[in-house]
Amino acid sequence: MKEILYKPGEWFDKYCIKKKFYFSYILCVLLPLIITDSVIIFIVIHSDRTLHYREMENAANAVQYYISNSAEQAAGYAKRIYTNKYVNDFLERQYENTYDYVTSYYDFFKGMWFDGAMGSNYVRTVLYGNNDTLINGGKVSNIDRDAGSLWYQQFKASGLQQMLLFDYHASMTERRMLFLTRLNSYNQTSDNFLLVEFDYTGINRYLKEMNYAMDVFICRDGEVVLSNGRHSSTAKAFEKFTEYDNVGYQSSLRIYGTDLDIYVMNAKNMIAEEIKRQLPVILFLFIVNAILPVIVYRDKIKEQEIIVERQRAELLALRSQINSHFLFNTLESIRMHSVIKKEKQTAEMIEKLAVLQRQYVEWGEDMVKVSKEMEFVQTYLDIQKYRFSDRLSCEIEMDERCSEFRIPKLTIVTFVENACVHGIESKSSAGWIFVRIYLEDMYMHIEIEDTGKGMKKEGMESLLWKMRNASIGLLQEKERSGILNACLRLKMKTDDEVMFELDGEEGIGFLTHIKIPCRYLEPEVAQC
Repeated sequence: MKEILYKPGEWFDKYCIKKKFYFSYILCVLLPLIITDSVIIFIVIHSDRTLHYREMENAANAVQYYISNSAEQAAGYAKRIYTNKYVNDFLERQYENTYDYVTSYYDFFKGMWFDGAMGSNYVRTVLYGNNDTLINGGKVSNIDRDAGSLWYQQFKASGLQQMLLFDYHASMTERRMLFLTRLNSYNQTSDNFLLVEFDYTGINRYLKEMNYAMDVFICRDGEVVLSNGRHSSTAKAFEKFTEYDNVGYQSSLRIYGTDLDIYVMNAKNMIAEEIKRQLPVILFLFIVNAILPVIVYRDKIKEQEIIVERQRAELLALRSQINSHFLFNTLESIRMHSVIKKEKQTAEMIEKLAVLQRQYVEWGEDMVKVSKEMEFVQTYLDIQKYRFSDRLSCEIEMDERCSEFRIPKLTIVTFVENACVHGIESKSSAGWIFVRIYLEDMYMHIEIEDTGKGMKKEGMESLLWKMRNASIGLLQEKERSGILNACLRLKMKTDDEVMFELDGEEGIGFLTHIKIPCRYLEPEVAQC
């Protein structure tokens, strides 16, 4: 299995806990919060825009209905005039003189039936006849009087029976909304017609009283003819509509020969005003969600930094407590053998010892491959076999699947050392040391067995308890510090999930069994 030199997330371990916290807070809390709030704000804004669009649509429909209804009322009134034979007779009659016309005029309009049929949306009606004997004035006029006006020319050119018109009377500086209908029910060739003039000011006032927050413009041929606000002055000529970029809703209406465009404008700064209105709530939520956790956990960060620094100090203390007494004993044995026997093996042993010693003093990397650790074990046992000669035999078995796994440095060597020092060294007869590494049930198993002097049951139970509860406090007792050192480092690397078992009998031998969950072994691709 190829060694992995770099693991994703390794760079993260280089930072202090405070920076890790802030990075994690930004990535895992603040960023999701911003994204979530942005989505919520988008939904709210979208809902507001949808609601605003519906309000604009409702405003356009209400205006369209009002104009259409006003025109239909005028058309209904005109229909009664259109079918009235007396109206036709009055306009077609040739009057002998002024007295004759005036008498007929008053008789015709007696009882105010003519005006009584009008509603409140209209200011006046005028009957136009192509009759030279008609006298201009009041509710009757000769066509010749207004034949040159623009509104008449438009009506005549349209050929329509009825027509809605907008007109600006320059001489009187006033805008007008007119409804015209031909009076040819009894004479198809007649040029007579009825003019109904709407209350232009009243219509604008009604549009304002609808109380819509947005501006509404009713345009004809690009000119604003009606409005609920700007461009609604009755004394000015119709103005061009230029605010197409700010139109939020548009509808069209064709009524009695006139095409009208209804434009409803977007409310000014609607979103900005809504955000401004909700600013206290937004600030409160920002403080609660973004700033408050930092304030609350600031002391926790300091506390965790202290804990981490203490653990680092403990790890350094663990490294400094590697038992080196065997090194001095071995050096002394090598020296005595070389002096007495003048053996050439001295150089070889010193070389092995140098290799092993280097591992004890160099801690640039705390994790090593199992295969590398087993090289240390083999080197250590070679040196011990040199010391004990025929008194020590050893056997090493390692499952090749375990070779690339990574464990804390010098942990297996420490247990092998314990087997030599407390098992074989204190026994006068020959003994064996067995080291076995294998995989089983999602665990890597490490067994160190010796045929040394063994241990009493009480002592074994006490040692097992210390191994399972290894801590800096127990290390300070100095008893079995090397074993506890290794146990504590394994516990720290496996989140306290490593398992220890002891077995043996006094005078027979001793077995240490270690089980490490595969998921804590490096590289991360390790599978059991």
